[in-house]
This record gives sequence, C-alpha cells and structure tokens, in this order.
Amino acid sequence: MSALPLDPDLAGTLLASPAPLPLRPVHAGRVLCAHPPADPPPLVGPEGWFGSFSLALVEVMTGSRQAQQLIRWLSPDIYTAVARRSGLFLRLHGRPNHPGRARPLAIRVSETASGDVEVCAVVHDGTRVRAVAGRLEVFRDRWRVTQLQVG
Repeated sequence: MSALPLDPDLAGTLLASPAPLPLRPVHAGRVLCAHPPADPPPLVGPEGWFGSFSLALVEVMTGSRQAQQLIRWLSPDIYTAVARRSGLFLRLHGRPNHPGRARPLAIRVSETASGDVEVCAVVHDGTRVRAVAGRLEVFRDRWRVTQLQVG
C-alpha cells in the first residue's frame, strides 16, 4: 500500500480542529456535558414496573435487601414505614442465611379517573405468599409509590 503524497505547502502546519462545544453550567454537582440533554426515556408500563418493585419490596421486608435501595421509588412517608418494618424484621429474625429469591404469581393494574394507577401483586417470598397493593403516580418521569399495603 502506498502512502499519500504530502503537499509541500502544508508541511509543518497543524490541522485546525473544530471549535469546542459550549459546556452547560454545573447544577448541584452534576457532571458537565457538552451535548444537549436527551429526552427522558419513555415511562415503563406499570405492570412490569410494579412486578419488579414488589419483588424488591418483599426482599426488603424479609431482610434480603437493604431498604435504601427503594428510596427512589417511594414517597418519604412510605419509605419511613418500609424502613421501620424492615428494621423490626431484622431485629426479630436476623438476616437470612440463604435468602430466597421472591417471585411474582399475579399482577393486576387499574387506572383511576385522575390518571394514577392502582396495582396489586401476589408474590411468593420462598416461605409465604404475600399480597402487595399500591398506588402509583408519575413523579419526575418515573413511577413513584404514594400508598402501599403489604399483607
């Protein structure tokens, strides 16, 4: 393969690079990015989302997972109640030696007139079958649990 001939007039000159993109200002410790923010991802369907959430919730309730992992998806008062109940379980029973993986048995979804979603799930935690019911609202382009009942 032969090399491209060099133009003697360009010898010793640097190729000009394009001007850098302006950076966005820093907001609350976020990383600077030269690209404009992308559109938020589409909202996941409530049935699949609540199925995953209810599994994680049951694992928190049985000591297999830390309650802090759910803080993003719970309203503050619901998170406080879940963390308190999880702590009580750990004090009474301790952390499980061989935590079992919870699995969903059934999930039902209904939409309210206000546009919120009410969901119920039946989950097997390895020992017991539990019912989890909740109300979901859209908060900052994601689902957030604002009411919760676990049986």
